[in-house]
Amino acid sequence: MAHGSIITLEVERIIGDVWLEHAVDGWTAKEVQNEVAKRVQEKEEWRGKYKKGWPGLRAVQSKLTEIKEKYHSEEFQKLEKPWRLDLTKDLPADAIAAIFEAKRELKKPKTMKEMIQIEEWNEKVTKGKLKKTTYPLKVREALWVTRLYKIRDEYTGSPLEPYFVLHYAKAYADYERLCDIVEGLSFDTTQLDEGILDEDVPSVKHGLIAKQNPEYKKSWDDEWIKESEP
Repeated sequence: MAHGSIITLEVERIIGDVWLEHAVDGWTAKEVQNEVAKRVQEKEEWRGKYKKGWPGLRAVQSKLTEIKEKYHSEEFQKLEKPWRLDLTKDLPADAIAAIFEAKRELKKPKTMKEMIQIEEWNEKVTKGKLKKTTYPLKVREALWVTRLYKIRDEYTGSPLEPYFVLHYAKAYADYERLCDIVEGLSFDTTQLDEGILDEDVPSVKHGLIAKQNPEYKKSWDDEWIKESEP
C-alpha cells in the first residue's frame, strides 16, 4: 500500500473534477480532500494501492493552489462568462442561431434528471431562494455548439436536434475546462468523438425512438429518474 505517494496525473484529474463540480458551492480544501480521497478508494483498479484518506490535505491544497490560479486567470474566466450575443458577434449568422437554439433548450428540460439538476443549480446560486432562472450557457459551451451544430443525425440525415447539440457541446466543454486547469492533462477528444460516431449512443438513439413512441419515452424518463436517485 502506497503511503507517501506522489500525486499522479490521474489523481490530479480527480482533484480538478471535484473542484469544478463544487466551485460554486465554495468548498473548502478539506471538503475537496475528503471527496477526492473517497473517489480514490472507490476506484476498483486502485483497490488496496493507497491508504484510506490519501491524498492528504497538504498535498491537495498544493494542487488546488495551481488549479485555482488557472481557474481565476483572465483567459479562463473569459470563456466562463454567461454567453450573450455581443461576445460572439463576429460568428456567422447560422452559428449564432444555433447558439440561441441551444440556449432555448436550457429553459425546457426534457427529463426529470435535468429538472433536478437545474433546480439544484438554482438553489446553489440563490442560497435556497429559488428564482426563475436556469443554468446559464457559458461562452465556452456556446463555442462548442458552433463547432458541432452541423453534424447530421445518422438515422434521419437531418441536422442534430438542438437538445443533442447542447448535450455534446457541454461534454466537450466540460473536458476542455478540466484540461485547462490540470497541468499536463492532454485535450484528447477521441472518446468524445467516438461517442458521436457510435450508432448506439443512448441519448441519440433513444431520443429518436422516444419522439415516435410516447410509452418508450416514459420508460426512458423513468430510467433517468432512477439514475438521479441517491
